Amino acid sequence: MSVNPYVINYFSNDGRRQMSTFIDPSSKGQFIQYLTGLSSLQNGDWYELSSSTIVDDAISRTGQLGGVVYNLPVRLSLTSQYVRSSIPSSPFPIVFSGTKKSNKTLEKMDFIGRG
Repeated sequence: MSVNPYVINYFSNDGRRQMSTFIDPSSKGQFIQYLTGLSSLQNGDWYELSSSTIVDDAISRTGQLGGVVYNLPVRLSLTSQYVRSSIPSSPFPIVFSGTKKSNKTLEKMDFIGRG
């Protein structure tokens, strides 16, 4: 099994975070055009999608382009203070702040970058 080196991260405000990976830059470019066509907002390395349904569509589109999708965990119990989080198995620790739990949804994600 080979590693897909071209990565696109995206999330929705209802607490879903995904990473789509592709084997070549042209597939990655097509996926970025797809996300841009959905009027998604780009926050640093992440694309913010407006709903969970659009996330499902993006997962399907990744498969159509020959990519692989990874579900990334979201910690819904974070406080509003600065928090450094890293996924032990991930080479990409994510640093973020401003997450807030309310009605079991993630109201705000401000991604600062990689730590």
